[in-house]
Amino acid sequence: MKKSIIGFAIFIFSIFIILLTSCAMFDDYEKLCDEKIETIISAATDNEPEAIKSLFSKNTMNSDARFDEKVNEFIDFFEGTYQSYDRDGVYTKEDIDSNKVIKFHRISYDVFTTKYVYRIAFKWYSKDDYDKNNLGISSLYVTRLELNSNLDEAYWGDVSNRIGLFIEKQ
Repeated sequence: MKKSIIGFAIFIFSIFIILLTSCAMFDDYEKLCDEKIETIISAATDNEPEAIKSLFSKNTMNSDARFDEKVNEFIDFFEGTYQSYDRDGVYTKEDIDSNKVIKFHRISYDVFTTKYVYRIAFKWYSKDDYDKNNLGISSLYVTRLELNSNLDEAYWGDVSNRIGLFIEKQ
């Protein structure tokens, strides 16, 4: 009887440690995503396109001949003095096949400036054992809140889940 109680206690303690570790990893991804949005905001405010481009994967930058132009369009689109942002939770997906891992995160933010509120959402690959050139942001979608017809959802572009930088300006 005493052995089964000790075994059960060890089992419960193990579950508790696993849950704590999982929460810590989730918090780390939120912090890393926050660092990315802060870099995006700072780069847009300070007119530093290279800082924005450094966040994107090589494959994303190479897939669009207009990528540099789109980064400059985003900087021009972002108006007002930055005030704050609100984060919507991080969605993380991990695929494991034959001990190779692909892990990505999707997150959206409402970014407040003195002029507008922007919805900025991005998909970021933190791990890709198949192709290291996929590491970084693969998709970044930007719109002003007033232009977004669905105020309960982030603007994720069209349903084809395109890679690159997309600005909804309508």
